[in-house]
Amino acid sequence: MPTQFDAFISHGKKDSKAFAIKLYQRLTEQGFNVWLDQNDIPSGVDFQNEIDAGIEKSHSSVESDYCRKERDLAIQLNKRIIPILHVMVSKECWDHLPPAIKKLNFNQLCFHDKIDFEDAFPGLVEVLRRDADYVKQHTRILTAALLWDSNYKQTRYLLIGEERNQAVA
Repeated sequence: MPTQFDAFISHGKKDSKAFAIKLYQRLTEQGFNVWLDQNDIPSGVDFQNEIDAGIEKSHSSVESDYCRKERDLAIQLNKRIIPILHVMVSKECWDHLPPAIKKLNFNQLCFHDKIDFEDAFPGLVEVLRRDADYVKQHTRILTAALLWDSNYKQTRYLLIGEERNQAVA
């Protein structure tokens, strides 16, 4: 089974790189296995395939064109999305968010204005730990389903026996 990640950090390069790196460092200090493009895309490979694989193998997953693709894939795969705001967003940006994102509560995970990163960070950790077993099971089953699909739906990649019973449950 490929490595799974507790979180996938999606960020815009220009405005969010430093924030994403800080967030990555603090989450890994808390014991989370986090996917970040800065660290997890080897040289000489198709970076979009690596990003897609990172999303597929992550338990939780937010705008440049790449961020939009990442967000849309996360929605398509029914991933838990935890929106984090570290800068104020314009009404235009907010209006272009898909309903699956708009309906989520952003209030507790706003790292901008007068809210200190260290004050808001424990709330993020609590959200990542909430329902962790269920979220990990979702990722494990999804990874198996994607493996089956990418291997032309060969029966040898199907979940059988107890694995299948657990997935159905």
